[in-house]
Parts: sequence; C-alpha cells; structure tokens
Amino acid sequence: MAFTALTKLKQHNKRIKNLCPLIERYQQMGFYLSDTVARFEKQLLNHVYAVNDDDNSAFFNGKSLEEVIALGWPYILELNNEFAEHRPIYNILASYVLAPMDQASCLATLKAQPEHNLELISSDAAHWQVELATAHKNAVLQSPEHYGAYAKCMLFSCPVTELDIKQSHASGDFDMYYAALVSAHCQSLEKLQDYLFHGFSQTDCPEQQSEILALAGLGHDPRWYDVLFSFCTNNPGYTSYVLSHFYHKAALKVMVSLFEVPQCQDAAYDAWLVLTDESLAKVPALEDVDNKDRHSPHLCISEYDAERVRQELIMQPGDYLMGGVSFSKQTKARALRSYGGKLVQRAMANELALSLGMAAFFAPLSTLQWQRMRQPSQQPSTSEKATDHA
Repeated sequence: MAFTALTKLKQHNKRIKNLCPLIERYQQMGFYLSDTVARFEKQLLNHVYAVNDDDNSAFFNGKSLEEVIALGWPYILELNNEFAEHRPIYNILASYVLAPMDQASCLATLKAQPEHNLELISSDAAHWQVELATAHKNAVLQSPEHYGAYAKCMLFSCPVTELDIKQSHASGDFDMYYAALVSAHCQSLEKLQDYLFHGFSQTDCPEQQSEILALAGLGHDPRWYDVLFSFCTNNPGYTSYVLSHFYHKAALKVMVSLFEVPQCQDAAYDAWLVLTDESLAKVPALEDVDNKDRHSPHLCISEYDAERVRQELIMQPGDYLMGGVSFSKQTKARALRSYGGKLVQRAMANELALSLGMAAFFAPLSTLQWQRMRQPSQQPSTSEKATDHA
C-alpha cells in the first residue's frame, strides 16, 4: 500500500511539473481555444488537491491546502515571493479557489508588494475595482514612484480625463501614462488616436513606441500603417508583438510588405500565423536561385502566395481577423467567445465594463476568470469562490 501511494504521488508530481510550463506557454500566446487550456488548468488543480492529500510540503511550505485557503492572500503572496518555480500553481489557486481581498486590504497590498506579486493579485478580476481606482488615482498621479506597474494599471481602472492623460505624460512615468491611455481606450474616448500619435512622437524609446503602436492597432486607424511599416523595419525585434495587434484585414497589406524586408520577414510571418492561421509557401531567395552550388538555399515567403491568401481572406465576411476567424464589429463577441489569450482579451477590452476591460488588457487571466468577466452574472461571491473546489 505504501509503495502504491508513493508511486501515485510521483505520478501526480510529474504531471504537475509538466502542466505548469504548458499552461505558462499558453498564457504567452495571443490566441487559443479556451476549452483546451481550461482542461489543463483543471487537471493541474486536481493534481494539486491529490498531492495535498499525501504530501503538502512541496508547494505550501509544510501547510495543507485547507490551511493555505484559510490564510488567504497574505500567505499565498508569501509563497509566491519565496518559491518562484511554483507560481503557476499559486496563480491557479488565486483564480479558482481564493476569495478576493476586500477593498482596504487590496489597497494596502498594492502599496507593499514586488511586481511578481502584483501580477498575481491582478489575475483576480475582482481586484480591479472602479471605486478603489477612483478614490486613489490622484495619489498615483502625485507619487507614481510608490506604486509598481500593475498597481498603476489597477488604480487607473476608472474614468480618466484629458487632464489625467496630460499629467501622467508630463510625469515621465511611462507605466502610469500607458495605464491612462489604455483606460481611455476602454472608455472609447474620441480623441484617443490623437493622444497616441502625440505620445508616439514624443518618445525615442522603441519599447514604449511598441506599446503605443500595439494599443493603436486595436483602434484600426489606417493612418498608422505607414508608421507601423517604418517602425517594424527599424525595430524588427518588436515586429511580431506589434503587428499581431493590427487585426483589421486592411493591415494584412502591411504584413505582406514586411515579408519583403529580410530582418522583419520571420517575425511578420509569426504575426501573420497568429491572425490568419494560414501557412504560406516558401521559395528560394533570388541570390540563392542564381547560386546553384549552394546546398541549403535560404527560403523566403512567396510574395505571390501571400497576396493570394490575403485576397481570399478579404473576400470572407467581416473586416477583422484573429486565429483564422473572420468577424465584424457586431459579431466579434460571438465569434471570439470560445477563445482566450492576450490578443483576444485586448480585442474585447473596450467591450467590457471599464474595470474589467482594464483587467482584460493587462492581467494574465485564467480561462475561468476570463469566462466570468465576459458573463458578469457568473462572478462568484467571496464565499462561493472559496468553496468551489472544497
């Protein structure tokens, strides 16, 4: 019996070890089938419960899972800070099991935690509260250095004004400024594109420009396309990230053009695959065609095939495209309801209530959190969440 129990324990631990990086890889993806990741998340949670019955010291520093749940957020944050290798487990517990903090506890915690703990706090959509942000946004504007990046995002999940945007920009704190811009996006402020053009032109930092461009991509303003091509050509390392946010079909032409830029081709193709789910033919580069002695010719994306597929995609109903799914503004919510990932969350951010839209844009959400955010009536009460997996 003891041998059998030990064997099962090893099997559970092995499965946990395999599931953690698998779920992390999916979380880094822009687009995935929610049911697939939900199945992995539930498997991980079930294996953690199974291990808890026999050996809890590995993940919870000697405490049982029941004790961890009773101790709540202070203890899970302590574990998250000390055992980095187990963070995917703590993320699942935070999403599926822990009761959210009340407003006062949340505010106190936001001021006192390192960034990886703030990220964990942000993964529970219940912590993104309009009332909390409204009451404390000005404190962040006055002393942004006292708050981490995720805290600034959470405390800007309330209505912002043009003055807020100007103040945050003048502060020189890009995290706060970007949080203000995203809040303006989630509010669908009319002058947002003007704010973005101004912000982009006022910085020489490629990382900051890439974030502004990504946000601009969600607005589908064709004035950005020349800027997009130029930026990617000069900053190829950001090409895939930025391009994948331009999910209007008109932007496919920019991608096809970037296929002809050697330093951008592979990254542009990565973004193309995320949005279109269409593989393209590859042909030898012209210099390799001439050099017949070369044994391993360098392959380039076929311009003809790329243009052919682009034309076919444009002919499909709907102006937008993600994961090979075509949709219109009116059908977006229905078309994307079975999918998750950062790009899906960001595409839906300005369709949700403001605080939930901010959470969708910034937070690494589990499939359960994402499902509940899109169906607010399913948001659990404090007691319900804590007993879901009891």
